[in-house]
Amino acid sequence: MKRYMTLFCACALLLTWLLPVAGWAGATTVDIARKPTAEWWSGSTFDPAWRWAKEIDGLVAGGTAVGTGSIFYVDSGVTTEGDGTSWTQAKDTILEAVALTTASRGDVIYVAPGHAETIVAATGLVLSKAGVSVIGIGNGSLIPTITLGTATTAKISVTAANCRLSHLKIVSALADVAEGIDPTAAADGLIVDHCIFTDGGAALELVIGINVTADCDNIRIINNQFHATAASDTTNAIVLAGGSDNSIISGNLIYGTYTAGGVLASAAASINLTVTDNIIGAIDAIGWDNHASTTGLFARNLIGANTTSIAAALTGLDAMFCFENYVTGALDASGIIIPAVDGD
Repeated sequence: MKRYMTLFCACALLLTWLLPVAGWAGATTVDIARKPTAEWWSGSTFDPAWRWAKEIDGLVAGGTAVGTGSIFYVDSGVTTEGDGTSWTQAKDTILEAVALTTASRGDVIYVAPGHAETIVAATGLVLSKAGVSVIGIGNGSLIPTITLGTATTAKISVTAANCRLSHLKIVSALADVAEGIDPTAAADGLIVDHCIFTDGGAALELVIGINVTADCDNIRIINNQFHATAASDTTNAIVLAGGSDNSIISGNLIYGTYTAGGVLASAAASINLTVTDNIIGAIDAIGWDNHASTTGLFARNLIGANTTSIAAALTGLDAMFCFENYVTGALDASGIIIPAVDGD
């Protein structure tokens, strides 16, 4: 009996919600089989519900957890810049959208396909509000592009915790641009995913893709691409300038002339660092340089480097559990498992 009463109450509740929008009680008839539109609630007390539904739809579409945050929009091609609350009223720079956000609320900034933005100084783009996500939309040549130029100090700086940078292309437009993304020690919990880091050309080097400040912990650098031109002076794709505890570096593709190593993580020990499923081809340098006291997991990584020996291509795993890492120190040669397979 309880089951039928529950079903009856649920149906009754659904009907009370649909009555005002389905043509009953004098409302305009709409097709409820299609996605809801503003006309469902236009001229009624349900307008706030329509705005709420739009925000939920945007969060779900972007793969972001539904929460208490607001959505803001950025598009360099917007006809007339507005308040950032819709595509037609978008801001034309990410920094302007960051200024609209509220810290620790879960706000999301969507960046339009084809968006192009140039950063000209160290403070040109600072994520200074905790918990803000910047998510690019678009595929191929339409991935939003952030160009670093005018000054070699131009960069994306992250000074607040729990932020996210996703699906953006970061390109240097000047010789020896120092770094692409600079997470400070206060940027704990940062996620950088599905981004592309690349030189603008042979003499337009992005020296370091992501330069993580010491004691920036609980970060995730996952599923990114790092490319350096064959003649460039780039040093590293990723640098851990000090310990980065409980962090994850996974699924990244790194290829190019990284003169100081594809990943440099030897400055200080990290606790519980997880490194999995990365593919690294570092021309004329080591693939991964680790600190010998770093603990954690190092698994299923494929590493190639033009080094004097295979062992030199991957160093410093003394205190980590290792599983199926294949390493080669030469071109045109398949890798072997490094460190050596356990005998018992």
